[in-house]
Amino acid sequence: MTPASLPYIPSAGPGLPGRRCPDVSPAHFFTSLNSTKVNLFMQRLRYTLAMADIAVIAGSASDGEIVSKATSVLEEEGITYDFQVLSAHRNPEELSAYVKNSEARVFITVAGLSAALPGVVASLTEKPVIGVPVAAGTLGGIDALLAIAQMPRGVPVACVGIGNGGANAAHLAVRILKA
Repeated sequence: MTPASLPYIPSAGPGLPGRRCPDVSPAHFFTSLNSTKVNLFMQRLRYTLAMADIAVIAGSASDGEIVSKATSVLEEEGITYDFQVLSAHRNPEELSAYVKNSEARVFITVAGLSAALPGVVASLTEKPVIGVPVAAGTLGGIDALLAIAQMPRGVPVACVGIGNGGANAAHLAVRILKA
């Protein structure tokens, strides 16, 4: 399947180019694995990720408010991004495939509670990873902040604040891209 033969998906917003992607969703893909679906899913990843400068990954759909703060900054700056909801705990195989096949130059990861997502992403790539702690649970995000800040040697993750972390993560990612 060549890029020109794939269906065209129009832009999702300012600064985001339209993309050509196979019509196969990850949820549908994982319900019945076979080599054809594996190939289609990998093609979807290649064509989707090839255009994004920044990959924004949330561990849960409930992190949407923080993600929107980050993507608003990226849109204002005219930076392309790809957004995915991928949990380090609930779908580690899909997360691994996404990170390993991403051509994004920076990863912004949004996670609460145990905040495993930023560390897992950092373990799968040599590219910069920014962790955004979410104020969730009884500790108000302190647990997530500490989990992101305390990465082991060789698995670095930049950590931004709990309150305005989404926007600051995007500003930091833009600075990294411009460096």
